[in-house]
Amino acid sequence: MGIDLLEIKLVKRLANSRTFRPLLLLISLAAFVVLILSGLIGTPVGNKNASIVLVWILWFAALMIILIPLGGRIWCLACPIPSLSEWISRGAIVTKSDRIANLGLKWPKRLDNIWMQNFAFLGVAIFSPLILTRPRATAYALLLFMFLALIVDMSFKKSRAGRMFCRYLCPIGGFIGIYSSLGALEVRSKDKAVCRKCSLKTCMKGNERGYGCPWQVYPGGLEKNAYCGLCLECIKSCAYQNMTVQTRMPGKDLLNKPRLDEAFKGFIMLGSAGVYSAAYFGWWNGLKNIINFSDDIFFASAIRWGRVGAFAALLIGVTLVALPAVHMGFAWLTKTLSKDDEQSLRKIFTEYAYFAVPLGFMAWIGFVAGMLMINGSYIISTVSDPFGFGWNLFGTAGYSWTPYFSGLVPYVQFASILAGGVMASIVTYGVSKKHFKDRAFLTSLPVALEIAVLSALMVILNVMP
Repeated sequence: MGIDLLEIKLVKRLANSRTFRPLLLLISLAAFVVLILSGLIGTPVGNKNASIVLVWILWFAALMIILIPLGGRIWCLACPIPSLSEWISRGAIVTKSDRIANLGLKWPKRLDNIWMQNFAFLGVAIFSPLILTRPRATAYALLLFMFLALIVDMSFKKSRAGRMFCRYLCPIGGFIGIYSSLGALEVRSKDKAVCRKCSLKTCMKGNERGYGCPWQVYPGGLEKNAYCGLCLECIKSCAYQNMTVQTRMPGKDLLNKPRLDEAFKGFIMLGSAGVYSAAYFGWWNGLKNIINFSDDIFFASAIRWGRVGAFAALLIGVTLVALPAVHMGFAWLTKTLSKDDEQSLRKIFTEYAYFAVPLGFMAWIGFVAGMLMINGSYIISTVSDPFGFGWNLFGTAGYSWTPYFSGLVPYVQFASILAGGVMASIVTYGVSKKHFKDRAFLTSLPVALEIAVLSALMVILNVMP
């Protein structure tokens, strides 16, 4: 067990406060509105518009480099996207309400997974060359996320109403969830024996102090971070004050209850990181041309749909076809070497696929670090002139574009991929040790080779000139 952060008086007070989280949400919602307005009415030049610079350079870099490694899903605590649907359905912002407005439609049992999140992420990723460069496209995407959250959360429930959009549809929440297993923070019960004996289950049902878990999980039985949004309601509602926020060893829950939909999320994120890095930093000019969907900065006109289709085919082909197919071959080789008929090929495929989580995450670290080093200076000027109207709010609007240590970008990416490969190999050996104790080293070799090949391929495509 790690450090119990609720032993710190200030943290405990904030966790039990009914005003702390609404205040965070109101602040982030205000920023959200500014960013949307900036995208809609501000300059169409992406590197001078806050919707591009502050979302896709500052926020995304902070998310991947700081928030996820330190806090897992801590961004979900302050995410403004589901705030309106949550407040409207509860009929309250700060106070605890006993009424939940919801149409009561049952969420389909066959969709009790993250497959829709996987496809939603791919949908956003396919159009990312527009979303990441056209302010109006970013504004439309943010508005779409909020609209979907409002419709889904107000319409559907599982055992109860709650954050159905966040749990099952949010393309951002999907990869934050799988990568939160690498985070150093978790919400867990202090004593599972207390939870087993508890008949009230107020952490699920709610009481006068807090709501039942809006993420549709049983907090007292949490074993992984992927589906806990750190909303802190279980801290408030637990009848025995048995829930806490604590530090933990990163990756501790990575192999808890492996699932095929999560395995494919790992492939999607790993493949996307490779494609993005090759497109934006690599030497393949043909790919750079493909992601140039339009020369018109005013967004919608003259879109080259042939290039959109080619990029979609490439992204889907890499993430949903090539990577799983390659991994299936190495999984078959592992099963052959194990000489264990009790372990199905599907199970071996699924569990060993989790190597893609640390490898993909570190590849993304390298990508966003490179973006920050090259384009981070735009943040300094944009905070003074977020709409591109010629303002100078903080006296920094005239700061010119200045790459920081751009010559080190290939080395940072190489180091990130190398670190990811080491972490992925440790995960692979852990799986082998779990299932094939006396043959752990031998059975880990095929997937270790797969990791080496994929890592080398990313280095060749993204780093080498």
